[in-house]
Amino acid sequence: MEDVESSMGEQRRSQVANAVHQMLQVADRVGGIGEQVRVIAQSQQQNHEEVEAKLERIKERSGFAKFFIGPKYDEIEKAKDLLEQDKDKIKDLEDLKSILTNEEDRAKVTEQVEVIKKAMTEVENIIGEEQKGFS
Repeated sequence: MEDVESSMGEQRRSQVANAVHQMLQVADRVGGIGEQVRVIAQSQQQNHEEVEAKLERIKERSGFAKFFIGPKYDEIEKAKDLLEQDKDKIKDLEDLKSILTNEEDRAKVTEQVEVIKKAMTEVENIIGEEQKGFS
């Protein structure tokens, strides 16, 4: 089971990294707001890496330990904070997307934002399950 969860985490990391790479390509082509897209996209990837690391630490606690002392609430709270930051960055990207004049670039950013949102939703679901404590 842990191998599957670890594999899913790696898959999410890869999806987010690919999405960020695609947005960086758009940023390279676009003047003006391209640098803003670059900064947000890179920050998004960094936050996602931290969230995935926190998920690994959260999952280290066995079901037996969760039953008696509960889940790792501090790591859960840190992961939730990072997810909130990610949501703010997604909003910023969506605002910047509307400024893009090239329809292909706008579509690419929209597509990649959806990939990141999907990864964030998966992480939120995992955190919700872990927060319940004993499973």
